[in-house]
Amino acid sequence: MPANPRAALEAYGREKVREGMQRAAEIARDCWNDPQCEADAEYIPNAIRAEIETLK
Repeated sequence: MPANPRAALEAYGREKVREGMQRAAEIARDCWNDPQCEADAEYIPNAIRAEIETLK
C-alpha cells in the first residue's frame, strides 16, 4: 500500500483526466479536415461521448 493512499488516488485521477483529454484531442484532430465534421457541429462532442461510453 502506498505511504499516502489519498495522494496516490489523486495522482491516478490526474493521469486518467490527462489520458481522456489526450484522446479527445486525437478525436478532434482526426476530424479536422473531414467534411462530415464541418457539416455537423455536434460530431466531435458525440464522438467523444461515444468514446466515453466504451470505457464504462
